Amino acid sequence: MPEPGQKKTVLQVLKSLRGLDDLKQLFWTELNYERENTSLSDRGWPDATRDALAGPPLLLASGGTGGDFHVIYNRLKSEDLPRSLERQVVNQLLKEHPYALLVFSNEPRTCWHFLNVKYDNDINKRRIFRRITVRPGDGLRTAAVRIAMLDLESIGPDLFGLSPLAIQARHDEAFDVEKVTKDFYKELANWYFWALKYVRFPKYTPKEADGHDHIAVIRMITRLIFCWFVKEKGLISGELFDQRRLDELLDGFAPEKDTRKESVPQWRPVRVPGQGPGR
Repeated sequence: MPEPGQKKTVLQVLKSLRGLDDLKQLFWTELNYERENTSLSDRGWPDATRDALAGPPLLLASGGTGGDFHVIYNRLKSEDLPRSLERQVVNQLLKEHPYALLVFSNEPRTCWHFLNVKYDNDINKRRIFRRITVRPGDGLRTAAVRIAMLDLESIGPDLFGLSPLAIQARHDEAFDVEKVTKDFYKELANWYFWALKYVRFPKYTPKEADGHDHIAVIRMITRLIFCWFVKEKGLISGELFDQRRLDELLDGFAPEKDTRKESVPQWRPVRVPGQGPGR
């Protein structure tokens, strides 16, 4: 497993991920893959699939004995990252690159997908597409932890070296949705117990028998999660999640008064400097 210091380094790279140089630093320096930087041929591809890309696929890096595990970068000719287009590209690349991590970006390189293809164990060997999304500015701690698991130096070689199958197995583990889900709920629980100590509600809010605001905190967190979901869909302003902008919106807010501001939630955690989950 990666050392904590490296996780921080990967996190810093993801936070500043704006172009190809940053992606090279991630794989060549932080995750210890071999440098390749070679364009791949798209000869024989359907026109629609070829036209979906802003340029030919790039073999960015390789790993393992013989360099048989490939990291391939693809820049879509789109403002977003349509999964249908990604699937078309992946289906073509896997014909020649069975052991691979596929990295996609939109054309302005403001949004990224790290895409793992796992084969199901059923008789049909169904492909399961799993993604880690990276948008600089978003919360990226979980993404950094999972991507840090891809470090080649953390994968022990066998008697014959580091096989592409062993690297693929580590990638499959890093993209394990069940594990990511468990981590999410663990972090959510940490936030709940932290917030229970510091959040203050109006005096008339009913309290539990032990004097704490269990139900109110749960309601607050579930509402925040819902707000984040609709924010990700572009349905509400991101200003509600910008600490500086929120301070401006709540300027003059007095907890002891029932002064209400339109479109601003009527609860707000007390932020204690230097404290919080994960710190």
